[in-house]
Amino acid sequence: GLTLKEIFSLKLFGSVSAQGGEVYCCEERKVNYGGGICIEVDDVNECNRSGNLHASPTNCSLTSYCRLGWCIDDSQGLCSPNSPRGKCEEMGGRWEENYDTQICQLGCCTLGNTKQYVSNPICN
Repeated sequence: GLTLKEIFSLKLFGSVSAQGGEVYCCEERKVNYGGGICIEVDDVNECNRSGNLHASPTNCSLTSYCRLGWCIDDSQGLCSPNSPRGKCEEMGGRWEENYDTQICQLGCCTLGNTKQYVSNPICN
């Protein structure tokens, strides 16, 4: 599994073009098929369906678990745009559809004896 820090560096791979058949949205694609999250494939067997992972016969943009938004780590003040909801929540993050200026906005604050440009939760 991925750590919450890894979700913030995770890249979405996009879709694999399906030729005429049904398209499936893999919340997580099996590593031996190239891996990735929220990947559209034409063979559901490419999807990792272990645990609570989803594979749906539809485009990823129509699923709740692959809906893109902001993944927020409230404890560390990290905000990651374009994060799939399912993966964010699985990793313990808080998913928001829109940018949260109270959490994600950077500002200057005093930490100890130094001034730093960081996000809100780190200042508090």
